[in-house]
Amino acid sequence: MKVVTSCLLLLGCFSGSRSTSPLLVVSAEEDADAGITPPKACPAGDVDGACVANDRLVRQQELMDWMRSHNAVLNPKQTVQLVDDPTASSSSPYGVFATSNIVKGEILISVPEHLIVSGNIQTGDEFKLPCETVALILKEMEKGDTSFYAPYMRYLQSIPEGELPEAWSDAGRKLLTDLMGGDNDSNSLFNGQYWLNKWNGQVCDGKNDPEGNRAALLVANRMEDGQMIPYLDFFNHRNGHFTNADIAVNAETDAFMVVAKRNIRAGEQIYMSRNMCLDCAHWEQNGYGTPELLRDHGFVEDLPQRWNFKLAGKRRVFDLLETPSGELEIEWVRSVPPKKGTENQVSETLQYLDEFAQKHSQNTGDVPENEWNIIMKYHNALTKSHTALLKNVRNDNHIQEHEDDMPALDEHR
Repeated sequence: MKVVTSCLLLLGCFSGSRSTSPLLVVSAEEDADAGITPPKACPAGDVDGACVANDRLVRQQELMDWMRSHNAVLNPKQTVQLVDDPTASSSSPYGVFATSNIVKGEILISVPEHLIVSGNIQTGDEFKLPCETVALILKEMEKGDTSFYAPYMRYLQSIPEGELPEAWSDAGRKLLTDLMGGDNDSNSLFNGQYWLNKWNGQVCDGKNDPEGNRAALLVANRMEDGQMIPYLDFFNHRNGHFTNADIAVNAETDAFMVVAKRNIRAGEQIYMSRNMCLDCAHWEQNGYGTPELLRDHGFVEDLPQRWNFKLAGKRRVFDLLETPSGELEIEWVRSVPPKKGTENQVSETLQYLDEFAQKHSQNTGDVPENEWNIIMKYHNALTKSHTALLKNVRNDNHIQEHEDDMPALDEHR
């Protein structure tokens, strides 16, 4: 059993430099392959092969074989499989699941530095689109089978387009914008093309061509500290006690690792956090949470969630938590809004959300199913968060701070 010392950094916590806190990591015995569990059945009418013998499934396995052949470590006690029953959903994401009990500190993956695609990352690039990394991805894709990274590039190319809201259909983007109150300056989070604008002039010198735009969105969604790390995107995000894996870097070899942060039972999905972690001061300061995760990664996170709303003239940040009894409660992260004015504002928002639900009770067919499902899940999340917020503000024990005592919050990345 090999023991190494590493520097710990959690997923999505782009601090600009790696933490120097030592972490004891235990390597797994590679007595079997950590492979992919294929779906058992396809939904009826799955004409495009989105289930069993699809290109993405093949490319995932090809990627893992390539990684192993170049000294990557993939724990044999885990497998990549569909999260949802394929007979119930044709758009289920993949996730990493433990097939046997995994102990705290055990290595889940170890990726040698030479398998990572990364441009010249400068301090601060981890908070924006890394132009050189996108350019490298484009270059390696253009090489085709002659690229050293060919299996990784084929996997990335097998990922369905339209993961992020800015790449959705016009109908889907309009519905999401309507949910957020319409096309106005206060709804800038989902207006326009956030990442594509960065690629095509704001930050990089993209040409606004299909290949470049696709590469830019793939990197925006999957990068870690501006780098593209194979296999890492198989791990899904969830906060709270569900988070059972951390990121680490081997101080001796610079290999990128994911390790178990606690004991993981067989059958558990292995989760990492993109915004709530020990080294996430930047994300806490700007209130990065559920809305930004939807914009940047295309999913609505399950509970617990982090929200930031402009209340009483200032952005406030809170976590929405679920108690053991199933009740929802709020934990303020930085500042508590005054009761005066907030209650009416939240009540009006809930009324708007209710009207939206009545107006859009069913999909008329113009919005693709996967986009519709995400929008409805986000509507449900907004309703639950505002309902809990209203209850908190109405509570007699609601603490009110003086305006002068409230810290200013940074803008979103």
